[in-house]
Amino acid sequence: MKQRKILFVHHDGGMGGAPKSLAYLIQGLDKRKYEPIVLCIKNGPVVDLFRASGAEVVVKNKKMFPFHGTTVSGMSFMLFVKNIIGALITLFRAPFILKKINPDIIHLNTTCLFMFALVSKKFVNKNTPVVSHIREPLLPNFFGSILRFFNEKYVDKLIAISEFDASCFKQTRPVIIPNFVNFDLYIKKKSDLRAKLGIAKEDIVFTFLSRISPSNGALELARTAKEIKSKIFHFLMVGYDKEDKSIYNNNVKSFASSNIHFVEMQNDVKEVLSITDVLVSPFTEPHFSRAVIEAGALQIPSIISNVGGLNEQVIHNTTGLIYELYNDKGLFDEINKMEDKKLREYLGKNAYEFAYTNFNSKFNIPKTVEVYNLFFNDK
Repeated sequence: MKQRKILFVHHDGGMGGAPKSLAYLIQGLDKRKYEPIVLCIKNGPVVDLFRASGAEVVVKNKKMFPFHGTTVSGMSFMLFVKNIIGALITLFRAPFILKKINPDIIHLNTTCLFMFALVSKKFVNKNTPVVSHIREPLLPNFFGSILRFFNEKYVDKLIAISEFDASCFKQTRPVIIPNFVNFDLYIKKKSDLRAKLGIAKEDIVFTFLSRISPSNGALELARTAKEIKSKIFHFLMVGYDKEDKSIYNNNVKSFASSNIHFVEMQNDVKEVLSITDVLVSPFTEPHFSRAVIEAGALQIPSIISNVGGLNEQVIHNTTGLIYELYNDKGLFDEINKMEDKKLREYLGKNAYEFAYTNFNSKFNIPKTVEVYNLFFNDK
């Protein structure tokens, strides 16, 4: 059987859910059948991550830029300008890169990279299959419509990580393959982080494992945590950037106390999760939370807001607790319920079983390979 060359195109150099998902996928590919190459249009820590997963990595840090139009990025005047400039640069540079690599299939790690699909179909080889991942909902405006139009026109197969994300596309029915983790890697390890933070062994740790941003609900959690009276409750706000001087970041940081701890973003979240009793994802915008399935893999229950994508990851009162968006009282009540150790253990056990069945690389990598095989006769 011929070894197929897969070119994965990735959009950023920083660590996050999207590069981790891609790294797990590459790691699980049968290298006798597939030769994975990752094109990174920005340099950064992800380069080492992809190489460690078994891929050749090509870095082209030449001002190419993803065309943003999702709820996670939002939209601003400067982002709009970057979209236009980045699209023009990609239109000029991408043909040379694609011709040199000459892949059998192209896999875009986000819908924001549709320019590579357009370039491939129009200027390189229209017969090269293009797959694109839908990792976040589209903006319900002109910019989201641009992503929808070009992805549906130039991408051969769309893979969505949730039903909600898939619903953003009208003409094409994406394949649903939820994000996944390698369960073999998720084993609780000893950590002295509790002692460093002054948290007693018997205290209950609630962890926020996202960027400090409005869409992730950091301010809502910090404000609610300040109202909690229990002295055994501690809140870890992981993802704090001390270089961020924004008003929002400062507002969130103003809630720092002996029970609310701010920790910088972690490349390896397992140490933080090893001291975590409950994960909290208080998102204010629809999005998939990788942290929820990472927590589930370690039998840690989650408290989440009822927003699209996220609410597909938790079964209320079975694998975790769900509260209504912008209801700080609801978040307050759900947090206080977790003082019950038996409830935490019950939810945690079910969270593991649910995550193992639905968000496991053992099952979801083969589903992704099935998408590739649609384009080849030697399956």
